[in-house]
Amino acid sequence: ASFGDGMDSLDVDNSTVERDLKANGENDDDLASVTRSTVLRDLSINLGKGEGSFNVYASSVYSNLSLSNEGPTSFNVARSLIGKDVSLQTKGSTDSVNVYATVISRDLKINTDGGADSINVTQSTIERKLNINSGSGADKVSVYDCMLRSEEHTSELQSQFRISYAVFCLKKK
Repeated sequence: ASFGDGMDSLDVDNSTVERDLKANGENDDDLASVTRSTVLRDLSINLGKGEGSFNVYASSVYSNLSLSNEGPTSFNVARSLIGKDVSLQTKGSTDSVNVYATVISRDLKINTDGGADSINVTQSTIERKLNINSGSGADKVSVYDCMLRSEEHTSELQSQFRISYAVFCLKKK
């Protein structure tokens, strides 16, 4: 999907997406929301250069989650299950990144350039690495009540993903 000129919105609610979900924005303000949904491949959204808002809530992404924007941005990922890496990247002035009660089976990478950014990672499980690069500016970074797990737990979670994917495929037939 591509966002055109003007305020655009992408809403995926209570859905199953069997292929990669990719969207690219322009230079205007955009909103992307994935709620109570399952994405069986990659979820990749770039909102362009305007003000952007991303919300991923109560969803499962079986592969990578990649969200990016070059304007002031709000990222919210809550109560979700991500099968591989999460990459949240901004190049705006003042950005807000919130990850709450989410399980990420590989790495969480947050990169915010310049400006006064707020980054909060709360009550989440990250299976491998947490990497936060807040750039320059007066930033606030808070990591609270989180768990970083070992490799053996990672393979256990990946097995659970394979089982839930197999159950999904059986239900579909």
